[in-house]
Amino acid sequence: MTIVMLGVIAVGLYIWVMRKRYAESFKDEMARTQAERCARREEAERLRNKDS
Repeated sequence: MTIVMLGVIAVGLYIWVMRKRYAESFKDEMARTQAERCARREEAERLRNKDS
């Protein structure tokens, strides 16, 4: 029984640490895609204003 509990705790810690590490890179990725989307929108706006 205690072996099972130790296994569960170990897996839980592993998932917690990995989630924390992936959350950082996920946040960076989201910020990058957000910036790209914003830049693309500004570019389209500038082109539209140039045409008129």
